[in-house]
Amino acid sequence: MSNTVVAVAVVLLLTSIVSVRVVNQHQRGVLVLLGRVTTLRGTDVALVETGREQGAFVEPTMWRRHSEDI
Repeated sequence: MSNTVVAVAVVLLLTSIVSVRVVNQHQRGVLVLLGRVTTLRGTDVALVETGREQGAFVEPTMWRRHSEDI
């Protein structure tokens, strides 16, 4: 009987460790994805604001090409 209790406890412990690892990896993936999205949005906003300062609305792709040519 004590062997069965120990076996069940070990299985529960292992499954909890595995589930925690899976959750951590999932959360990291979501955070990385959100970080990239916010970075892209921030870049676009900065480019649009720069265009407004110059008195014209410049699309990010056009602004990037223009800045690369310079």
